[in-house]
Amino acid sequence: MSSVAAAFDMLTPPAEVRRLAGLLGMDYRHARGFGHGVMLDRNWESVAREVQAWPAVHVGRPAGERVAVAL
Repeated sequence: MSSVAAAFDMLTPPAEVRRLAGLLGMDYRHARGFGHGVMLDRNWESVAREVQAWPAVHVGRPAGERVAVAL
C-alpha cells in the first residue's frame, strides 16, 4: 500500500502520514507544493500520475520492503 502526504496539509500533517505509513508498512510519498486539497490544485495530475503508477511498480514486491519518495 502507499500513502501520500501534501507538504502544506494542515489537516493531515506530513509527519503524521509518514508515521502512520511506517506503522502500517506502507510506502510514503511526499507531495511538495500541495495543500490538503491535492486534487483541487492546478498541478494535481503530477500526484495522480504517481498514484496511478504505484501498482505497476510495486505489486508483487516482498512484504515489508518500503520506499519513501518525494514528488
